[in-house]
Amino acid sequence: FEQIISNLLANALRYGRPPVMVDIAETGPVVEIRVRDRGPGVPDDLRARLFERFELSEEAGDRIQQGFGLGLSVARDLARAQGGELSLEVASPGATFLLALPAAAAA
Repeated sequence: FEQIISNLLANALRYGRPPVMVDIAETGPVVEIRVRDRGPGVPDDLRARLFERFELSEEAGDRIQQGFGLGLSVARDLARAQGGELSLEVASPGATFLLALPAAAAA
């Protein structure tokens, strides 16, 4: 869990713009954690491959050659290993990553 959140926050701070926000909500058996930034967002050409290893975007503008290495791929693998999922929600402006994990059983 810590590695997933660390990767998402590092990406938001590196590629996005402030403010970076973290929202947490429990929806039945699932805990949803959203990490949002107000940067330029994820280029269209990269969205389909965003969670693959070592993907790059050549989109013009202030993102000359922005890449994604292992962070998002590892984060998604860790989420799935815990019975959850990691996905991108299209947002404007910025990017929003949704981490959905099973809620812990009540004691």
